[in-house]
Amino acid sequence: AMGAVEEEIPAAAGGMGGDAGDSGGATGRRAQEDGPASSFVVACAGCLACLVCLIIPLSLFWFIFVVATLMVTPYPMPAACGATDVEFWVLCSIGIGFAVGILRGCCTLAGSGAGGAMIEAAVLLGVAGWGADMWRRMSPECQAVGEGPEHWQLFIVFKVTVVLGVLSALTRVMEAHRTVAELRKPTYDQIPESGESGGDSAGPARHDPATEDFV
Repeated sequence: AMGAVEEEIPAAAGGMGGDAGDSGGATGRRAQEDGPASSFVVACAGCLACLVCLIIPLSLFWFIFVVATLMVTPYPMPAACGATDVEFWVLCSIGIGFAVGILRGCCTLAGSGAGGAMIEAAVLLGVAGWGADMWRRMSPECQAVGEGPEHWQLFIVFKVTVVLGVLSALTRVMEAHRTVAELRKPTYDQIPESGESGGDSAGPARHDPATEDFV
């Protein structure tokens, strides 16, 4: 009997060693499989950090460029542009953008984030449409003024602001749609508990005295 026990102990130890080896091999295979995924995540994080590092100085440069352009550009616009007051639109778009951002923040603090998002999307879409229509209706004479030495910076600011305004307005529209869709989802308080919705839901289990003897 002792010999049989002694023979079983090495066999069990060998089995445990085999299991440990299999576990180690599985861990190594998992590490090899997760290696590319981890490298991909690290690469994406690095690219995002580089993008943020580029966006911050570019935004600061753009802000300084816009302010300097508005300060040095002569006003009013030449008569060749007529009602196409590019500088007035740029000033209005900047002021309206700040005002709408503050209004949305106040709506969010007041508990009406969806209403603030919808107002912001509508206003920004209207301002962007106004600028795009002004760009479309611009006469060749006014475009020639924009190519002159006194107004080329202003026209660059105008065109870039129109493009960024259209993209921002479309982004805000999608964000407002997503916010409203989130509000329409039922919450846990609105979902009826079992037994409260009628005959379709299963009620609590009933005890049958006839079947309790078999338990």
